[in-house]
Parts: sequence; C-alpha cells; structure tokens
Amino acid sequence: MSEVRANVLSALKAASEQPLKEATTALFEALGYSSRKTVSLDGTPSSFLKFADPSGKLSAKSDAYVSEWRRIEVAFQLTNDEIPVLAQGNSDLFAGQQDYRASIIESFVFLAIELADRQWSRGALAGITREINRLFPMPVIIFFRYGNLASLAVIDRRPNHRDAARDVIEKRISIIKDIDLINPHRAHLDILSDIALNQVKVRGRGVPTNFRDLYSGWIEALSTQALNARFYRELANWFFWSVKQVEFPSAIHAMEIEQDPRKALEAFEAENQIAVIRLLTRLIFVWFIKEKGLVPDELFRTEQLAALLKDSPAEHPDSSTYYKAILQNLFFATLNTEMSEDRKWKAKRADLGSDIQYLVHTVYRYRDAFRNPDRALDLFRKVPFLNGGLFECLDREISARDLERNPNLKKRVVQEDSRNVIRVDGFSERPDNGLKVPNKIFFARSEKVDLNAEYDTKGRSYEAAGLVELFSRYKFTIEENTPVEEEVALDPELLGKVFENLLASYNADTRTTARKKSGAFYTPREVVDYMVDEALTAYFERWLPAKLAERQLQKPVTRTFDFGSAPGELDLQRPPAAQPPENVLSDIRTRLRNLLNMAIKTGNPFSPAETDVLVTAIENLRALDPACGSGAFPMGLLQKLVHILGRLDPDNARWKSQNRRPLEDQRQAAGRIPDPARREAAIDEADMALAKLDRDFADPERANYARKLYIIEKCLFGVDIQPIAVQIAKLRFFISLIVSQKIDCKEDNANITALPNLETKLVAANTLIPIERSAQADLFRNVKIAEKEAELRAMNARYFSARTAKSKRARRNDIARLRDELAELLKLDRGLPEADASKMAAWDPFDQNAFAPFFDPEWMFGLSSNLDIVIGNPPYVRQESIKDQKPLLETHYGGKDNRGVPKGAYSGTADLFVYFIQRGIELLNPGGAFAYITSNKWYRAKYGERLRGWMNRNSELRRIVDFGDAEVFDALAYPTIIIATRRDRPVLAPKSSDIVHVMNWPPDRDSSEVVAFPDLFDALGFDVPQSTLSTDGWQLEPQLRWEMEHREPGETTFKITPL
Repeated sequence: MSEVRANVLSALKAASEQPLKEATTALFEALGYSSRKTVSLDGTPSSFLKFADPSGKLSAKSDAYVSEWRRIEVAFQLTNDEIPVLAQGNSDLFAGQQDYRASIIESFVFLAIELADRQWSRGALAGITREINRLFPMPVIIFFRYGNLASLAVIDRRPNHRDAARDVIEKRISIIKDIDLINPHRAHLDILSDIALNQVKVRGRGVPTNFRDLYSGWIEALSTQALNARFYRELANWFFWSVKQVEFPSAIHAMEIEQDPRKALEAFEAENQIAVIRLLTRLIFVWFIKEKGLVPDELFRTEQLAALLKDSPAEHPDSSTYYKAILQNLFFATLNTEMSEDRKWKAKRADLGSDIQYLVHTVYRYRDAFRNPDRALDLFRKVPFLNGGLFECLDREISARDLERNPNLKKRVVQEDSRNVIRVDGFSERPDNGLKVPNKIFFARSEKVDLNAEYDTKGRSYEAAGLVELFSRYKFTIEENTPVEEEVALDPELLGKVFENLLASYNADTRTTARKKSGAFYTPREVVDYMVDEALTAYFERWLPAKLAERQLQKPVTRTFDFGSAPGELDLQRPPAAQPPENVLSDIRTRLRNLLNMAIKTGNPFSPAETDVLVTAIENLRALDPACGSGAFPMGLLQKLVHILGRLDPDNARWKSQNRRPLEDQRQAAGRIPDPARREAAIDEADMALAKLDRDFADPERANYARKLYIIEKCLFGVDIQPIAVQIAKLRFFISLIVSQKIDCKEDNANITALPNLETKLVAANTLIPIERSAQADLFRNVKIAEKEAELRAMNARYFSARTAKSKRARRNDIARLRDELAELLKLDRGLPEADASKMAAWDPFDQNAFAPFFDPEWMFGLSSNLDIVIGNPPYVRQESIKDQKPLLETHYGGKDNRGVPKGAYSGTADLFVYFIQRGIELLNPGGAFAYITSNKWYRAKYGERLRGWMNRNSELRRIVDFGDAEVFDALAYPTIIIATRRDRPVLAPKSSDIVHVMNWPPDRDSSEVVAFPDLFDALGFDVPQSTLSTDGWQLEPQLRWEMEHREPGETTFKITPL
C-alpha cells in the first residue's frame, strides 16, 4: 500500500504540469491500469464530439458544459483482454488489439477533460459525467483537471432491474473531488490507493481478474457507506475513551445530588456521554464550515497553537486549555456573537474582584491562557456570526418564575453566590468550575486504550486518536450527498450517523448490538429517498386532479380563522378530496416520478397551470417526522423539495410570489388597525419582513438558499424525545443553508446571512402522548383564546428570524409571557383539564436539555390543522422496557367504543413502535400521506391484532416492502416499509378496490443489494386487495395463491384473478 500511495502522490504532483493525456495515463498506471486500446484524436472538443456525438446532441445540453471544455482526450479502453494480465502483474500488453472497440460493452473507457479554471460543483461534474456516458455503451470514467485541482468521476452503470435503457440516468455517480495536485490531502491519497488494482477486493476475495469483479470492487471502494463505517469505527473508539477522560459540570452535579453510589456513577457517566456527543457535534459542524473557509486552520494546528497558547496542547496533554481557551471562545463568544468590535475580552471590576459580565457569554474568557491575546482576537474576529442557537452556551440563571412554571428544574440548579444557576457547558472562569476536557482527546496521535468493557471483548488491544487528529485524516464536504450523486468524502449526513450510533451505543435497549455492529443504527439513504418519493407522490397527486390539470387555481380558502395573516401564515386552498380517473392518475404519477428523479436536473414535465398548483402545494405542505432522530427524513424532504422547485421554477419567481403574498396581506391588515401606535408598529414590522424577503431572493446565485429557507420555515417539522437529537437535526438544516451561500469576506459577516431559530420547528417532546380534547376547535371556542393564540403564532414567526442576542432574549420573554397568558385563559375557559394546561405552560422550547412529556402540533408549531405527511423510522423498543409507560399508553390507545370495537392499538405486550404507527396516522389530515420503516412483527403477532384492525379501518394502504430478515440495518428486527394514506373517515372494512402493491424481499438477494430495492419493487412487486389483510394476521402473498389457500373445503373451482 505504501508503494502504491507513493506512486499516486508522484503522479498527482506531476499532473499539474504534464499534458492532459500523459498525466491521466500516468495516474492510472500508478494505480495499476493500462491498455493500448485508445482513439487517436487531436484533443480538441470538436474532434471528440465528431467521434462520439456525430448527431450534435451533446452540445445543446446545458448539463454537459461543452463550452467550458478546454481539452478532452480518450486515455484508453480497459477490457477483459487486459485485466487478467494486469492482475498477474504483467504489463506487457503489446499482443492485444490496440484500437478502441465499441462492441466490448464489458469494459471501461477512461477519458480526461481539461475544464475552465474555476470552482466546479459536484452537480456540474456529475452532469458532465452523466451526459458523456449517454454516448457510450460501456461505463466512462472521467478524470477532470481545472487549474491545480482535479476530480475523478465514476458512474455505477450496472443494469437497471426495471428498464435497461435507464441505467445511465438513475445510477449513482461517485466523485473524488478537488484533489490538490500540488499538495494532495492524505484522505485523497488513501481513497485513490484503495482503487489500485492490487488493493481492490470484492467482498473479501482476491484481486479482480475480470471486468465485473473489478467494477464491483471500484463501486464498493468508492462507496461513502464504507468510508463512513471506517470513520465511525475510529470515532467510536475516541468516544468511549473520551467519556472516561472528561468531567462536565452537569455530570458533576448529577453525581453530587444522587445518594445511591451506583446510581450516582451511572448519572455521572450518562451526563458525560451527552456532553461529549454535544461537543463532538459542535466540533464536526465547525469542521464542515472550515471546509467552506469560514474558520481559520490555525485554530486546529499544533504548531500555531503552541505559539498562541501558553500551554501547548501537544506538550500539556492533560491540561484543558484547548477546549476552554480555543473551542469555548469559538463556540460561544464567536459563532454566537455578531461580527464587530464588540467581540472583546471579558471585563472585571478590579476594585471588588467581581465579574461584571457574569453569565454573559458573548465575551471572550481565559485571556490569561494566551501568549498573545490580541492575535487570538484577530483570529476569532475572522469568523462570521451564524446565530441559530447552535452555539448558545447552555449555562443560565433560573428565575423564580422559571421554577414556578417547571418545578423539575430544581434538580438541575446549583447555587452560585445568591443565584440559582444551571451549569451545562461550564463557560466560566470561576475557581469552582470543575470542567475538565484534556488536550489529549483532541491531539493524541494514537493512544493505547482499554475498551474491552465497552465492546464486550476480552484481552483485545484498542487504539484511539484525538478528535482533531482523526478529522485531519479524512476529507469532509459541506454538501449533502444524494442517492444519485456523492462525493467520496464525509458529508453532513455523517452528523446523523454519528449521533444515532453513539446514542444507541449506550442506551440500554441497543447498547450491546450497537457496539458490536459498529455504525448500523441509521436509516440508509436509499430507503429515505424512496419513502420521501412515495410520500410526496401521494401528497401531490391529490393536488392534480383532472379538473385542475389545465386551468388556474380556484379561489383560495384559508386554513384557519380570519384574524389577519401572521408572518409565515399561508392563504392557500386545501387539496381537493376527489381523485381523478385511474388513467389520468397514472399519467400524473409518471410525471411526478420524473419530477422527483434527482438525476434529471432540468425540464418541467408539467404545464404552467399544473406548475402553479404544485408550487402552491409545496408552500402549503406540512410534513412531520414524529421520531426525527438526527433529521434524516426532514433532510430528505428538504433536498427533494429544493430539487423539485429548481425544475418547476428555475428563476424562483413563483416561489417568491407565493411567499410574498401573505406578507403583503399582513401589511394591508396592519394599516387597518385602529390604534395609531399599534398600527405604526405593525406596519414597520410588515415592511421589515417584506424587505427581508426581497433580500433573500435578490441574488440569483442564492436561489437554493431562498428555497431552503422558506421550505424549512413553512413545511418541515420534527419531534424527538432526545433533546440532543433535536440539536443535531438543526445542525443539518444549518449546514444545508450555509452551503447555499456565497462567501465574500469583503462583505458584512462574510456575506453569510444569519441562520434562523428553529425552536418551534424541531422540538424535544414525547410524540406518543397527545393533549386530549374533544375536537381540534376546542382551543378556539373563546375569541380571546383565538386572538392570544394568533398573537403567539405571530411572535413565533418573528422569533424565527431574530438575529441579535438582545432581540432573541426579548422575543423569548414575549413568547413565555404569551404562553402563560394563554394557559390561564385555557384554565378559565375549561377547554382543557388544569393539569394539561399546566403542562403546556411549563413547556419551554428554548431549554435544550429537557423534553416535553406531551406533543401537541397546535401548541408547539402553531398549526391550525393536522399534517399532510408523517414520515419516519420510529424507535424499536421492546415492551419489556416500557413497563412504566404502559398505563399512560393504555389511557390513550386502549378502550373500546359502544360497539365493542377497539378504539386503538393498545396491547399489554405490544412494542413501542405500535403506538407510533397509530399516532402517525392520527396526526394526518384526511388523505394525508404516511410513510414508515418499522418492524413487520405486528403483521402476524397476537399483539398486533388491534393495530391491524385499526389500520384497515383508518388507513388506505398503498405500498408495502417487507425485507423479512434481511439486514437492512441492525437497529430494527424484520424491517418493513409501509406507505399509506389516512382515510377521509373510518370504515368498517376496506373496499374490494383498495389495492396494496407489495414486495417481499427475495431471500436469495444479498442484503447489500438493498440500495436497488426500488428497482426490484417494480420488477417483483404484486397487488394484494387490502380486504384480504385480516385482523388475524397479514399474509403478504399474490392473490392467486391467497385464493387457493382460502378455498372452502370441497371447493374445486375458483375465480382466477389476473396477477
């Protein structure tokens, strides 16, 4: 490996100076690949196009960027003539055919393209690769060079199970992107070395000797799944080691207040684990934005840090100077503070020795730790303000009113002088600050560590590297990969994988499996993409019935009471209830699937009138993940909706108009307010909102930013019982917004728009426990309640875009006041039990360390109706682990109606996901789309009987993918995907016309092929009448087989239904 790496390094460094074809050939020779089969061209784009594209179609394709090709060469064609010889280490290939042969489909063509010297996006390089591959019958691998950077693009062109003609369009393109030819990153050298012929292994076998094995080996080696798994194994070692090294204030306090020594140690470890995960995710986020050039490299290099800090991290491994003086100041006093001269050191009143900026986290601390404090300030001042609450210090003072609202806070309070304080981060220079985060957990090169207890092993040796050292070994990319395009680097989805696996590694229910499986607790990207597509198809097709296909929108109908439009409130029609004829519906679905296909970036398959309907539908969409974890499904929805808008509305004109309309209505309503002072304030606020919207849409280069921002604000919601999970879901949204902004250090805040506040978009709560009320309208029976609720909704919308610490603090106080007032009105009106009203008033959306014991979308999100999509992967927790919750679950999901029919899915032996299924359907509007991946155990188990009946009565099943015992991921036993819609009203039994399309995962298929299951679903799926799915158990089998097995005794004939 070291020899290959050295050869690759030498070839890359020479490639910046050599002619294009020579440089490309030399690089592949360093990897062990060569051939004399080639095409003699003069290197000009015109000569290549004459050879490969005589019809001239490619030049007209904008995705091909032909006008920016400076040179293009056919390096060589590699076939089964050469591969066996090369595999034996023999490069004497003179005996073979020396001309390119188009008839050899099982071969590679290696091209090299010199592009204009500018920044090239992953999407642009993938577009060129895809368009060129359309011209060839075999896979084309492309080496791109632009300036002193290069990229290598490899397409997965293995056959499509549905349609062989679509293998180029729909398959994934992997790109090793922006290789520095002068000073290659160590991660790029590692990745390239992995695809060297003598390093490629196909599922553990030896060196490939034929095209198919070599191609599979390349695809496997370039898989980000393999890269992420390798990274996670190293990161898990770091995590288990670091938890033993650190002491955070919350952990110290948790241990001190617990009387039982065993429980005290458990509490200490649990708090430290959460604190280390929080530290890890903050630093990963910083590392991603460092890739964008927003954070100086000097803050992570030991040589520069030795000159900056008095205690060099490398020489003082047990000191906490790096975390305290560098990272805490970066997190809290830099990224959470506006760029200005106000970024300064904390002041003290020397005469009293007291801290006059106690609990003020927007000033720098630990000045005495620096050799040159002014140099440190210079470095920190280069970093833009990001906002968003991500880097808010969680240390805070607790008021008497806080304790009155939520008495549980007393357990977390410590006394500092005469004040009640909660210490979580420990950003303080007080002598009693017990924070300990040693330098070695960031910069150790390799530590021998004992992790046998953590991994349930004996006598094994483990190594762990410091976090900064570990990050430096890998290449990070700030843009999330998609199922059809991925950079071979660690992308922001990593945040989700890291969190969900680390959390699973210490949760009692999953600890053993998670630590042994090393990184399997995450929904695969292909599964997320499929479920998002199916949910959006079900949603959009209700907006496109035949009567709206070619005409303008009907008169809008508001979704709530007419108290005037509040910021963020939409004034749009509801989707029509009637479904079009099947032939029209089939056409709509075909075009929707074309629209959703992320490999097709341009072209609109819908008419202008239909496009208006779809853009309106997107703005009107309300989608929820009720167990969002780290945000895989909300992010999947965001990516897909941005893609759709890009095709429907390339110039953002429709999207801007739709988002501007409610703000204009608000401006008009403000002018009608009788009170002069209130009228003037409302007009000013409306004008500022309109001006902000115009700024957001002003720059065409930030079109995706405007799409993302308003999709996040209006369409996407998430809930999770783990507060740290909610924070990571926010992180992913924030990274997504940052990647769509253009950095310009000459502009204010480096041209970065401050991130929004998402506390009322992603919340920590117990999804399964609703606030029961007789009807959704109960909260609005009292006009005062309705007005107060509208006022609160408007304040939440204003908080979304609050920027400064002062404005955020003021609006938080306003929100808390309005919630108190509303809770009192609810008690007086008797619209809710007093206990529920108190719970609602106690909920603090800004407390990042607590979760609400209930979930109510109206109270928490300001929604006046249910959701349009509920999508997710609910937690798999066995019934033995929820004994304490069963009485409350029985209250909400048990009982029978006056006919003796069970009201819900409750069973004393049901696992937790059963209740998530019922709750998910209940949260939907009639006709709303439901998409879950969960366990299939309830299909036939006794405890699933009530749920099976409830689902038949309340939902119309559309698709089921049953993976059986395939190891899609190990967090779930016997996984299955269910796509359904909520019925307009419950029925006694499904109609004969209710058809479910089903696929049982073929037992002969390897679980690694799960990435291809959407193709397999269409190829191998079959229809099942929902009426055959009995409460006694669901047998997912073709109808012919079902009819044969369910004949009456003695029956000799039966009707054969076409398959």
